[in-house]
Amino acid sequence: MRRYRKDTPVHRPRDPLLPVRQLPPSDLRRRGTELGLLLGKEEEARRFLAFYGNVTGSVAGVVDAIPVEDRVPVYLESWHDYKSAGKGSGYDEKIELAGGRNVFGENPVEYPVVDPEAVISRNPDVIVKIVGAGELAFGGYGDDDQSSFETVCRTIGNRPVWDRISAVRDGRVHIIHSDVIGGPEFFIGTAYLAKWFYPDLFTDLDPRAVHQQYLEEFQHLDYDLDEHGTFVYPA
Repeated sequence: MRRYRKDTPVHRPRDPLLPVRQLPPSDLRRRGTELGLLLGKEEEARRFLAFYGNVTGSVAGVVDAIPVEDRVPVYLESWHDYKSAGKGSGYDEKIELAGGRNVFGENPVEYPVVDPEAVISRNPDVIVKIVGAGELAFGGYGDDDQSSFETVCRTIGNRPVWDRISAVRDGRVHIIHSDVIGGPEFFIGTAYLAKWFYPDLFTDLDPRAVHQQYLEEFQHLDYDLDEHGTFVYPA
């Protein structure tokens, strides 16, 4: 097992299914199986996809029973301010997998830049902000300081008139790093989303434990998430 040391630069773990990194979630299982056959790694692919299926299945088993009209309205924003997720985008699909209703899910633009007033009028119950790229390129595996996440969360709450939004009033603004919501590891982020959307329904779901198991069993890393890394806020 590769051991993490504080004085060693850390990059994001390699993806076990690297060539499918940019595929939408719905394609991961099929392409993962194909790549396992192509690369002679059928057993590794089978184990990873079983783990992936167990996590996503445990979420689906709960949220699939929630009527569409009762699903939590969610505003997702990328590391670019006011850039959200439209109909059919990868992040739109991830919100849906976690049982949320994307408040811009009807927008035909894949990743639209939206008007702040439009967010206010849609009044989401949960706001999810992604960091880890662009001007918000901090956090992840090589950064143990959570203060930047706290600043981003506070900045969103301080936007003009956003104190009228339910998510801001109720303290349901969440920050998540792209390392756990993009690519094949998106299932870790989906677990966090489900926990944030429906905390009363997912009392037994532990996304951090899912992440830790992923690192140990599939990345073979000696990396303790209780001591290192910043991936979500509030933690």
